[in-house]
Amino acid sequence: MDSLTGNKLRTLRVSRGWSQELVADKINITQAAYSKLELGQVRLTIDRAKELAMLYNVNPEYFFIDNQTEHYNIGKYSIGIGTINTGKYYESSEAQPIIHHYEEILTDKNDQIKLLLSEVENLRKEREQFWKLIEKLNGKR
Repeated sequence: MDSLTGNKLRTLRVSRGWSQELVADKINITQAAYSKLELGQVRLTIDRAKELAMLYNVNPEYFFIDNQTEHYNIGKYSIGIGTINTGKYYESSEAQPIIHHYEEILTDKNDQIKLLLSEVENLRKEREQFWKLIEKLNGKR
């Protein structure tokens, strides 16, 4: 097996945030055996390609074609993953986990920003109270 197929396996696995152990368990092989598939040290069989295709929701042929971009026919347009055609962006099912992952990252980032802004506002209020207290103490002298 060539490294291209191994790279495809790794890309699909990583895009979903899965470990080699998890994927190996899902297809009933050892992590070491799965690692050899990703490293291109072991040839991917048709049956194993079918299992992995079902797991990753891709066509089994995807693992054996040289072209890294699957093409889809939508209407009169032939498109690939992430290709911009006629002013519209099309994506395949492979892009969905990656998009979902980045949406989660953005949501977490926005939540962290809201928390930090809230903390900054609390610090401002505490600073105002601190200075009012200092002014009172200085006035009592």
